[in-house]
Amino acid sequence: MGKGSPTPRRNPAKGSISVFGVLGVAICWLLLLGGCAGGARREGYRELAAWLEAHALPDETVAVQERAAWSDLSPLPVLGLPSGGDAAALLVALQEMRPDYCVALRSVAWEGVQARPWFRERYQPVAWAEAAGDSASPLTLYRYRPAPLDAGITTPLDITLRDAEVGHITVEAVQISRRRLEPGEPVHVSVTLRGDAREPLRAAWQLRDGASGQVWLRDARVWPTDAWPIDEMVEERYIVVLPDALPPGEAPLELTLTRPNLAPFGEPVTVATLYRPPDIAREQPSPDHALDIAAGEALALVGYDAPERVAPGESLRVALYWHALRPISDDLLVFVHLFAPDGTLAAQSDAVPVYWTYPTTAWHPGDYVRDVHVIPLEATLLRGNYRIVVGMYDPETGTRLPLHDAQGMPIVDNAAELHTLKVR
Repeated sequence: MGKGSPTPRRNPAKGSISVFGVLGVAICWLLLLGGCAGGARREGYRELAAWLEAHALPDETVAVQERAAWSDLSPLPVLGLPSGGDAAALLVALQEMRPDYCVALRSVAWEGVQARPWFRERYQPVAWAEAAGDSASPLTLYRYRPAPLDAGITTPLDITLRDAEVGHITVEAVQISRRRLEPGEPVHVSVTLRGDAREPLRAAWQLRDGASGQVWLRDARVWPTDAWPIDEMVEERYIVVLPDALPPGEAPLELTLTRPNLAPFGEPVTVATLYRPPDIAREQPSPDHALDIAAGEALALVGYDAPERVAPGESLRVALYWHALRPISDDLLVFVHLFAPDGTLAAQSDAVPVYWTYPTTAWHPGDYVRDVHVIPLEATLLRGNYRIVVGMYDPETGTRLPLHDAQGMPIVDNAAELHTLKVR
């Protein structure tokens, strides 16, 4: 080519691809892959929805991040979770909604949620779905199961303990699973604390008899208070198991802190006042659910305690509160029957009141009798909403004691229905 000849231009349509062409190809590939991943994920959602159709109850809820992609796959009520990559936002949403089920994607956010003790304590994986070509695979379906403190009682305390040499600890609040002490039913306790202590402290729990002051239970452990983040919230838990010999009445639960040399660190703190109910009392009780049901001419059913929810394989504990109005001439049995959604009898207890120890002929007018029935449930019991019905009958004739409601109307089959029990 001659010295003065112009440099030939390269035709961009031949031999090379421009920057814009490269970007265009990349975008097309991303769109294509996204479409493939979206289709694969929808297949994964469909697989989990099929599992729910076979196992979930109609009134249960499912929470998902991609609500629009899920909504037409399952008839269950759908709750929307935050779609971003923030584990904290996801966890807050789950804590507020408490969905019966949630769908977790493979992501950094969900890994953060799954690592949190709160989530691990309440949600168990029940189904998985592989979505080929989707980076969010596998999809995991989790089912909610209440933790012991979910329906508990929270009380603010804001009590600060100080030591000039060591520092300070503030007991912010306490949460207990329930106030009532029952045989074989532990009470779960959680205290929220914050502070700045330069030594590990020894925490001693004590359960006292409120009347005599006698200590019936004592348990001590070391708290690594010197390793706690300064003035950040820390949770410590404890489980109270009823001592068999503890008499009925109030029982303060105390927390005492001491230094490693056993020198006291502040004054003892009463974190909760628990209560062991008497089997027979002259004072009117305070059941969780009040009733006004006449049982024959001599008795009234004035209330009951029973959980709202139990799991298959657990025991159902029902406490009935009877009031003796007149002497009773017959030894009657109390029945507590649990009926499945299809009307079949699923479990039952028929017994002499108060663990077979206090027959009705021994009741005195004015007695309030707390009659507890503990009914084991089969591990294979189907999930659903069950009916609890109760009453009394003569074991010799099988005749049930007539029951009338507060308006004086006869109760069908002489069997009083309590609340619906969720078996989940």
